Amino acid sequence: MIIRDARPGEYTVIGKLRVAAYQALGLLPEGSGYAGTLRGLGFGGGCAVLVAADEAVNGILGTIMLEPFDTASELARDETEADVRAFAVDPRTQGLGVGRKLLLALIERYPPLVDGAFVIIGWVALRLLLEFLHVEGYVAFEVPT
Repeated sequence: MIIRDARPGEYTVIGKLRVAAYQALGLLPEGSGYAGTLRGLGFGGGCAVLVAADEAVNGILGTIMLEPFDTASELARDETEADVRAFAVDPRTQGLGVGRKLLLALIERYPPLVDGAFVIIGWVALRLLLEFLHVEGYVAFEVPT
């Protein structure tokens, strides 16, 4: 498994994976209008979309998106913060460390934001992120309410 930037030809697969992962966790009801939004998040503008890919089977196992601060940001308050969104792991591979590897890659690629703050939108990633940050020794973290 490798962590890399998403490729344009994978956007449809990534969108379907996000929806399937959120539905499997009971966070996205069947027929939800948010499914369309979730499918397309981060594929335009200055967002970074990473994927965990298993090149041997030509499959995407998970994804995470970083949205740098913008005046339209939902939670990030300034340029020292960023929204982490659309964090999803294929339901068939959850519990195998895919999510941890995605989070680590995100933090490694965007270290200036680690000194500031990541802002989590959606509770899908919150528990895993808090556990990861604790294990890695990051102590300052504000949970949005």
